[in-house]
Amino acid sequence: MLLHTTSKSRKNYFKYNNFIRKIKSAFPQLSRNDYMLCAYIRMDLSTKEIAQMLNMSVRGVESQKYRLKKKIGLEEDLNEYLKGIENEGG
Repeated sequence: MLLHTTSKSRKNYFKYNNFIRKIKSAFPQLSRNDYMLCAYIRMDLSTKEIAQMLNMSVRGVESQKYRLKKKIGLEEDLNEYLKGIENEGG
């Protein structure tokens, strides 16, 4: 099967690839699952949507978000913080 990629999908790929690169650079101690959760949050998916994608309970995703927030030492809102990373220069 041939996958047709549009310039918009390529742009989104590089946008999120750049985002993950920034997260890995800033927080190398995170696990692969942590990076994936960051990407889903950055994609503006709700906790319920993330839970469905990962075949988890909503409470399970909320717990993962809480642990991620603690791992990176964040006191502000996780969603807003991750959305702001893409807006930084670099």
